[in-house]
Amino acid sequence: MFFTRILAGVPKYRTSKPRVLFRRYNRPFYQYTMRPLVQCSRCSASHEPWVLCMDCYRVLRDVTEPIKQRMVSHNAYIGQRQQAMPRWTDENANP
Repeated sequence: MFFTRILAGVPKYRTSKPRVLFRRYNRPFYQYTMRPLVQCSRCSASHEPWVLCMDCYRVLRDVTEPIKQRMVSHNAYIGQRQQAMPRWTDENANP
């Protein structure tokens, strides 16, 4: 009987509402100030220092998307078959 409380995973006492609300709403990120913003050197748009500027990213994406589509559409291995290797000396290579 002693281990039933431990095995069942039931708390011994009910958690009070202030404690639940404190855990729910007293997060560290609510206490932080606004994130720093910097100006992009190319287009002067504001963005966070560790994030790429969205305006410059759109231009870069528009340039690289057709290149990526051409690379994906070209597959050099389609239409080519490898030569079958015989496992044994008396076996035919191409059945």
